[in-house]
Amino acid sequence: MHADVYGAVTAGRTTVVSTKHNDDPFRLGLYRHVERLCTRRARHVICITEALARFNIERVRLPARKVSVVHYGLDELPVAWGTPGGPTLPTQTRVLLAVSRLEKQKGLDVAIGALARVRERHPDAVLVVLGLGSQERALKELAAAHGISDAVHLAGSVGDVADWLRRAEVFVHPARWEGFGLALLEAMLAGLPIVASEVSSIPEIVVGGTTGLLVPPDDVSELAEAINNLLDDPARARSYGAAGLERAHTLFSVAAMAERTLAVYRDALGALPAQSDTTASAHEPTE
Repeated sequence: MHADVYGAVTAGRTTVVSTKHNDDPFRLGLYRHVERLCTRRARHVICITEALARFNIERVRLPARKVSVVHYGLDELPVAWGTPGGPTLPTQTRVLLAVSRLEKQKGLDVAIGALARVRERHPDAVLVVLGLGSQERALKELAAAHGISDAVHLAGSVGDVADWLRRAEVFVHPARWEGFGLALLEAMLAGLPIVASEVSSIPEIVVGGTTGLLVPPDDVSELAEAINNLLDDPARARSYGAAGLERAHTLFSVAAMAERTLAVYRDALGALPAQSDTTASAHEPTE
């Protein structure tokens, strides 16, 4: 928000390119009017997924002619800055891993509910969550209510995320909305099968039935069943992980991200002054 406003204030002295990272619900409220005004000053708007581009054009009502899509790119797993951290677990433990902020958006409450059902079939399964956030206390209370406090590990900020990615058996991402989900790309680079919500941009990253399984958001039963399916069939899980690794290397490289970003900047610097938004183009939504 702040960057858009600062860019709008300096437009005329600088060329502004605004990048949109998330389809947060607040962007459909009163702030959308500020965002539209700021976008009049911008030469281009980068969205990090096709789903986010549609959200910005169809719902926030930003001008379609200014919107370009540039996916995130990642070539390697995160570099360790300390010891792995987190819980000490027996070697036979089946680790379900989530890497996310502890916020309502990420649906970790759904993951805890699903874990209670998964443990009925796989009592050695645990959920390890790497991340911090405002929902920590509520999630611990939910785990206690399900009687699985000993199986839910909110590890906070750890020194070696890659170590946990290599240790995990399934990556779980039950988000309610998602701009991209960089953690999904990290999981793919680790060769992990993914179970995630079929919302927002996630189907652009995770191919259901090929690199993982997609389930409806807020559906504890479907999430539990998908996790059980992968724990029941390790060979299938490994095939999903291998396909995810190949997809990450093929479609989401840093080089591709950099080149596409440079192309947008070159176009912005070479473009004529931005057209007035008082006349919408034929393919833009109007109110």
